[in-house]
Amino acid sequence: MAAVAVAGDAHFVDTARAFLTQCDVALQEHNVDGAWHFLNGARRTMTLLRPQDQLPEMVAAIRAEAAKLSKRRRRAIDALIGDGRPITYSAVVEAQRIRDDAAETRYDRVRLLQKQLQLVMAMAVGAIASILVLVGTTATPLDASEAWSWRLLGLVLAFGILGACVSAVRSLTAAALEMNIPVLVATNTIAAVRVVLGAVPGLAAYVFLRSGLINVGTGAAGALTVAFIGGFSERLIVRIAESIAGKDDSQGDGDKPTKDGK
Repeated sequence: MAAVAVAGDAHFVDTARAFLTQCDVALQEHNVDGAWHFLNGARRTMTLLRPQDQLPEMVAAIRAEAAKLSKRRRRAIDALIGDGRPITYSAVVEAQRIRDDAAETRYDRVRLLQKQLQLVMAMAVGAIASILVLVGTTATPLDASEAWSWRLLGLVLAFGILGACVSAVRSLTAAALEMNIPVLVATNTIAAVRVVLGAVPGLAAYVFLRSGLINVGTGAAGALTVAFIGGFSERLIVRIAESIAGKDDSQGDGDKPTKDGK
């Protein structure tokens, strides 16, 4: 393998330069993740230009870095350059690829979480702006007795979205960085839809308040409180709806005849 590496020096140099050129282009486009990808490709290519007596040092470094990787990746690296394994250029480069892929995948997860946070923040800012406009554009006090006024309904919807935004941010934990990327993409999509539709459980909670099923006080403050809670925890609204459905079912069962025919 060393002989092949020496014979192909010019090819490997050209390949490494091509990777570095692509790295520069990615940096100019502010694509940091892409730049790291091309830089890692250049480094792996340059491994093929190293003298063979430097490979054991590279193997020792890769095995030390593998300690922070997942068990699956550690097993793969150990199968390539573990104790007793012959040290070859191809095995070292493949071990480097596995190590680099772990870092790039983690940065992909971070980028996905950043996009979700940016989306949630934009929606929260929009909800807050809507609240300020609805409250501050008129000197007329908010009258909770006008249950279906456009101002009060607009505030209810905005507070529902705001509650959903707070709930979505709380659900973002460090554990999300360990998810598989397809699962994380699906989770981000679900979270975005949940925030957009946060107005729905907020509005449902407001209807429950007006119907007397929820009692958290009177006035506009109580209405906006239940709207925020509804957006924050749609499961609470679902449980309330299920309890109502359960009561209706039990009342319907009371009309059925018993075994004695009574």
